[in-house]
Amino acid sequence: MAHADSLSFITRTGYAEVNGTRLYYELAGTGVPVVLMHMVGADCRYWQSVFDTLTQQYQVVRYDARGFGRSDLPTTEPYTHADDLKALLDYLGITRAHLIGNSLGGVTAIDFALAYPAATHSLILIGHKVQGAEWQPPSTAADEAVWAKIFTALKQKDKGAAVVLVVDHLSLFAVAKTIPAARKVMVDMFTDYSWWHFQDNQDPVRTPAIAAAKRLGEITAPTLVIVGELEIEAVHFMVDLTLKGISGAQKVVMPGLDHVPFLEDPVAFSEIVLAFLADQ
Repeated sequence: MAHADSLSFITRTGYAEVNGTRLYYELAGTGVPVVLMHMVGADCRYWQSVFDTLTQQYQVVRYDARGFGRSDLPTTEPYTHADDLKALLDYLGITRAHLIGNSLGGVTAIDFALAYPAATHSLILIGHKVQGAEWQPPSTAADEAVWAKIFTALKQKDKGAAVVLVVDHLSLFAVAKTIPAARKVMVDMFTDYSWWHFQDNQDPVRTPAIAAAKRLGEITAPTLVIVGELEIEAVHFMVDLTLKGISGAQKVVMPGLDHVPFLEDPVAFSEIVLAFLADQ
């Protein structure tokens, strides 16, 4: 067993066969459970630095959501990411956890907190959306043009071009692309991504009957929203919506960063997370 002051924690890895699918997961550390959830197109690898830091004080789970990384692609059977997470936690024998979600992972965290409040210790949301928000700022013309090129590249089976367009040209990652270590992780993940969700496939993922945007006031778990100062306008809108909806929610702005602050400044990010978790 590794010493408590070492980052070389023994990690349990495997596949949880739950809800008619297989979810790849990694588990390390001891203590109160913390779960790390990724964005669309990514996988659990981009949490590495945060994972290493948190496992010194907590039992940490990171996993690939259905359709991403090493987990199975969706079939025709309806599912929700929140139900998948609950099934994974049950499989691991975890009854309650802190949830840390970026982008899609933040959507899952909110939906999970609404569906399974007793299993939710706290929420930390980064660059997230809120399912069912009635309005949000539109994408910029520049980003729309990039997306058009991405879909063209995918139709031409040029995944390499799609990866470069996402990482180097979308405004979401304007800061991340300038940091070599962060850019490498992003390129590696998007290169390995199947791009299944952006092709002619019907994802049977279900959305809640009542939109999360209308139920934020029901969330009682302590909530922290971390946002990069240079995030896109749509994300700042979702941050404000969340702060208005969840009583007592806190906000931390990370100067000079954007959509993936845990990759851009993992030390500062982890310090913010540890301070919040210590208060819970």
